[in-house]
Amino acid sequence: MHLLRLRTQFSAVVLTALFSSILSCGAATDDSKQAISGVKTGPEGDDDADDQPADAGEGSASDDTDPGPDVPDDTDDRDGGVVPPTPPGPPGPNPPDPDPTPGADKPGLLETLVPFQVWPDLDPAVSAIGLLFTGELADGVYAFDHGRAAGPSDQSSTYRFTADGSSPYVLYFESTGAGFNYLDNWKVPVTDGSGEAQFDAAQFGPDDLARFGVSKPVHLVKLQVNAGRGGSGLHFVATDGEVLDGTQAYPFDPTALLVDAAAQAAKVFGTSDFSTLLEQARQDALADLSEPAPMAPAMDLAPPAPERLIAPPPQVPVPSPNGSAFEEPLVSVNGFWPDWNNKTSTLRVVFVLREAAQWVELGEESANNPNCPPGAPCLPPRPTRAAKLSLYGMETAVVYEFDPQGALKATEVFAPRAVPFAGRVDTHRDGF
Repeated sequence: MHLLRLRTQFSAVVLTALFSSILSCGAATDDSKQAISGVKTGPEGDDDADDQPADAGEGSASDDTDPGPDVPDDTDDRDGGVVPPTPPGPPGPNPPDPDPTPGADKPGLLETLVPFQVWPDLDPAVSAIGLLFTGELADGVYAFDHGRAAGPSDQSSTYRFTADGSSPYVLYFESTGAGFNYLDNWKVPVTDGSGEAQFDAAQFGPDDLARFGVSKPVHLVKLQVNAGRGGSGLHFVATDGEVLDGTQAYPFDPTALLVDAAAQAAKVFGTSDFSTLLEQARQDALADLSEPAPMAPAMDLAPPAPERLIAPPPQVPVPSPNGSAFEEPLVSVNGFWPDWNNKTSTLRVVFVLREAAQWVELGEESANNPNCPPGAPCLPPRPTRAAKLSLYGMETAVVYEFDPQGALKATEVFAPRAVPFAGRVDTHRDGF
């Protein structure tokens, strides 16, 4: 298969232009490199394409784009002037962005093994080599996003990119209107000293790029970043590239490797005593409600971090030592994070299973503000209740590493253990 470098424009029905190199494409060989980018897709002459982001924030916790900063109002209260509208573009993180993972200040396996919003700058002088992968590897097998959430979303079928320990970059391709979250005249930061580059771009998945040799959930690729101008932060546009897997240098199929690894990880998790230990921790946490605990700052009545849940368990009142208590889920994730190490030419994939929840026991309602010193000029107090919390959870993980030929190089299994933020806390809940 000869090297293809495609720059195309096609309508929703007909592919209208291809480089002449396609016409001369011959039979495939094992050491070929297939060009995947310079892909420019979409309906021809669509001058009315929507230039706004398809989604103002994450469709769910597992989406590949972060909610980002709030959009300002149209009026400026300071001087009555009009604030210009925010230019269109995909939402992104507002650094520094605190880690929302419950107990992130006490890292466990999830925090140690899966990066959180780590995007090294991409060198304009060097094409980026790494893993191109979709949010869903196989049925029910989801990748962690840059916020360490894993689960179904409207972007599960679109590609993202990782390399050398990075969080997933949200990857865009040049487009004339097709694709997910199409952006017209979108400006992205670059690292060649010029500040920013501008593209019409959208996100794509295997169904969109199959004709260019990018047809599987996972590929090892070499990408040109922002037309060779480098990239900075969460997003970049792949303007040219090559598929490297299946070549003489990298003869393996990364999709097959990761699908098999996911099956093996599921067996490891299923045959461990994770469920037994989780239920024991659950019962112990309920009993701990009768134990004294330190006082934590007041919190809203709503359960913490519900947006990070996958199929949360219901709140079920049950007898407790001092009245009635109910459970609130904190986090439920079972995901993977793949990475390509360019120094060692190693494919590494991490699978983490974490289940955590808390028992809550509410006390008497009070109109006093527990955080307002007597005589201080505080806001009128909101109704509050004393709340006893007993947090519990378990996590386990397995890591696989493969060499450039696709052979299993190493396996590391982390036995089930309690989440590091487990324990008793007393607080107040506001907002009745």
